[in-house]
Amino acid sequence: MFNTTIVAAVFKLINFFAFVGLLGYLFKQKMLGQLHAKIAAEKAAFDTMVQEHKGLEDQQRDLEHAIVEQKDVCEILKQHVQQWKATFEETVHAREQERAQLQKLLKEKITQQTNYLMQEQIKERVLPQAIKQAEQQLQDTFADEKNGRAYLTDLMQAMEKSG
Repeated sequence: MFNTTIVAAVFKLINFFAFVGLLGYLFKQKMLGQLHAKIAAEKAAFDTMVQEHKGLEDQQRDLEHAIVEQKDVCEILKQHVQQWKATFEETVHAREQERAQLQKLLKEKITQQTNYLMQEQIKERVLPQAIKQAEQQLQDTFADEKNGRAYLTDLMQAMEKSG
């Protein structure tokens, strides 16, 4: 029994090693190639992802730089807009002052013309009446010969004194 048991154990060991060897051979032939291919694909995918990550980091850096540049441009534009606004407001203020000055001058001119027209209208109305009154007074004064001579004497004396 000892022999059979040993022989059986040796055959079991041989069968076991043959089975393990066959599994190793099959694993090496079939699975190892696939594993290598899968590992190579995973490594290639990882390398691709690393490259994409580096590219994305570069792109992020470029975008951050572009954002800083755009902020600078925006700040410059903001300053220009403030300058333009100030210039515009100054121009508007100057035009308003000029318009107010012109309105003042126009009002003064209208007032002068109105006064002149009123004086002319008064002259047109009053002057004929004044002339009529003066003629009437002169006629009344010179109707009496004595008054006429006294007036002419006073007039001559006044002319002698002034001349």
